Amino acid sequence: MGVRHTGRRIGRIVQGAAIVYCVTLLVVLAVEWAWPRSAPQGVSADTIICLGGGASDGRLFASSRTRAERCVELYLAGAAPQIVFTGVQAAEPMADLARASGVPAEVILVETQSRSTLQNALFSSRIMTGTEDVLLVSSAYHLPRSWLTFRLMGYDRVTVIAAEGRSDGARPLFREALAIWFNAARYGMWRFAIAMGLGPADDLLI
Repeated sequence: MGVRHTGRRIGRIVQGAAIVYCVTLLVVLAVEWAWPRSAPQGVSADTIICLGGGASDGRLFASSRTRAERCVELYLAGAAPQIVFTGVQAAEPMADLARASGVPAEVILVETQSRSTLQNALFSSRIMTGTEDVLLVSSAYHLPRSWLTFRLMGYDRVTVIAAEGRSDGARPLFREALAIWFNAARYGMWRFAIAMGLGPADDLLI
C-alpha cells in the first residue's frame, strides 16, 4: 500500500507539473504572437538596457541582432542618453553593432559576466548610475519575465519594448516556459542566502 500510494502521489505531482508547464507555454506563445513589434513613439528613460539573446564566436544570433538594432533605434530617437548591453557572449558584439550604427562609444556600457536574466539585472545595476527609470529591450516572449525580474531586483520603473521580428524557432519558447519557474526558484534561493548571511551568492542566479 505504501509503495502504491507513493507512486500515485508522484504521478499526481508529475501530472500537475505537466499541466503547469503546458499552461505556461500557452501564455508564452500568446505573448510571442500578440505583443506589438512596432517602434514605440515618445518613450523616454534614463537608460536603455539591451538583453543579449546569444552569440557564437563573436557573431550575434538573430535575436541578439534585432534587440541591438531596436536599442540603436531608440537611442537615435532620443529615448535615453545611454545604453547598457548585457550578456556574457552577446554584449560586446551588440555594442560593436551599436557603434557601427552611429551610437557614440562614450554612451555605451557593456556588461559581459551575466549568464541569466537575473544576473543581467543585478550586474547591470552595478555599472549604471541609477536604476530609477529604464527601457528594457528583449524578444517579445521574454518581456514579461524580464520586467518582473528587473522589478524584483530593485529597478524602480521598467518599460519593456519588444525587438522586431519573431523568435529563432520554437526552441526558445519551450525553454522560456521552463525558465519562468527556474527563474523563480533561483531568485528565492538567492534571497534566502542573503537573509541567512551567506553573502551575495551571485552564482545562484545563473
